[in-house]
This record gives sequence, C-alpha cells and structure tokens, in this order.
Amino acid sequence: MKLEIAIVLGFIGFAGGGPIAAVICFLIGLGIEYLQHSTKGMDQGSSQRNQRHSNVDFSQTLLVLAAHIMNADGIARKSELSTVKQLLLRTYGEEKTVELLLKLRTYIKNPVPIFSSCRNARSQMAYSQRFDMLRVLFRVAMADGEVNAIELQELVLISSHLGIQSADFYRLRTMYYKSTGKGNQNYRPSNSSYHYTTLGINKKATEQEAKRAFRKLALQYHPDKYSGKSSNEQDKAEEQFINIKRAYDTVKKERGWE
Repeated sequence: MKLEIAIVLGFIGFAGGGPIAAVICFLIGLGIEYLQHSTKGMDQGSSQRNQRHSNVDFSQTLLVLAAHIMNADGIARKSELSTVKQLLLRTYGEEKTVELLLKLRTYIKNPVPIFSSCRNARSQMAYSQRFDMLRVLFRVAMADGEVNAIELQELVLISSHLGIQSADFYRLRTMYYKSTGKGNQNYRPSNSSYHYTTLGINKKATEQEAKRAFRKLALQYHPDKYSGKSSNEQDKAEEQFINIKRAYDTVKKERGWE
C-alpha cells in the first residue's frame, strides 16, 4: 500500500496546525489509502470470479447436451434440429446461429462425453442458467411430438449432473412427459376430439387450416413471450404451449399430413 495521500495530508496538517494536526491528518490519509486498496482488491476479485464464470460458455455446453439428447433414441430428427435452430436464432442472431449449428452437427456426428460439460456447468454457472438449459433440452426432446422413455432417462441423468433440484426436474417432467398408459389422467387417444378442440378446429379442417390454428396459438402461448412474468404464469403458458404442440402433432399423424 502506497503512502502518498497520508504524507501529503500530514504536511498539510503540519502547516495548518502543527505536529498534532500532522499526525491526525496522516492517520486520516492512511485510512483513505487502506479503503482504496481494499476496494481495488475487491474489484480484482470480482473480475477474476467473472472471468472464471465466463470460461464456461452456455451455448457450447448447450450444444453438447442437445446433441446428446438428439442422439438418445438413435436418430437426430429434423424437427429437433429445427427447434434448436429457432432457440439459437432468438438468442444469438442469424450470423452466430450459423456458426453454432455447424458445431451442433459436429457433436451429433462425433458425440462429446457429457459428464465433464455438466460438471463444469454445475461448478461455474448460476442455478438459474442450468435450469434454463434443462428446460431447453426438454423442448428439444419434445420437438417430434413427445418425450420418449429413452430421452427421459438421459434427461434424468443430465439433470442429476447439473445439480438440478428434484422438485424443479419433476416440474418440467410433468409438463413435457406424458405417459401413454390409459391409467394416466393425462392420457388422450390419438383419434379423440380433444386434440381438435385444443387447436380450435373441427375434424373436417384442412391441413392449412390446422397449420394456421397451430401457429396462432403457438405464438400466443410461446414461453419466450412470458419471460419476466411470474413463475406461475410462465409454467401455465409453457404447459399450454406443450399441449398445443402435442395436439397438432397428433392431428398431423392421424390425418397423414406427415
């Protein structure tokens, strides 16, 4: 710690009030310099912590884990790739998204072990970031209309390694994963009118009418529109969005539109 301020104040004190004033001013100067030194140390520490946190790239970790989920059932589907693309576009813009999609395709062809990525994310990312990442992975798994048992198993594994609390994981699981067993209260047969009602169309609707209805509702309840809202509002919107997508995918399969 330097003593310039203390010495200068000491001379000023001596000139203005003699030896006693010099000592008092010198001590005041020491206090000022100590505070400046402490603040500087705190700023440096904060900068180092931020630098450590920035070493883990959210997008890089997300791509590794998304590729893992896409490969879980042995087939990386176009719908899953499209979902990731749309998420990246909204977050990073077109130019950066092109670069990230190239990386994603590399990870799909040459999978990267997920454990080190999860471990680094857990130690250096905020909990909210890790939870958002898991939410995105559920969306990717849901891209083809449902989260299957194999994908769910991998999501459980990733959630555990990311350090996601059980209650938060099951909240996402409840929204995205629906058992097809008839004993489940969420079960709906694929040919039921439930899906048409969800979309607000009748069973005679054309493919274009169904597509327009889906797009309108998906835009209305898209989770991104509810960022900044309360957790309860976000969860309700996301659940509605999932139900709309599931209904549309079921209708498309039933009518042979895909």
